[in-house]
Amino acid sequence: MPGGGGWHTFGVDWRPGRVTFYYDGRKVGTHRRGVTGSPHYLVLNHAISGTKRKVPSTLQVAYVRVWKRAA
Repeated sequence: MPGGGGWHTFGVDWRPGRVTFYYDGRKVGTHRRGVTGSPHYLVLNHAISGTKRKVPSTLQVAYVRVWKRAA
């Protein structure tokens, strides 16, 4: 994964049955279990599970964009 200081971009592509996660434009994971097409809430946090990587103690968000796919 990219490292260093400065700003990073995080993305999520949510489709029925699949959620794909991106970090600085690179795919870093996909989750398929329990993913629905029902509306969700957007929650920003900086919790990381399953890793021993050191994470910054603060999280700063410059902006959030949300797009809805055409049916």
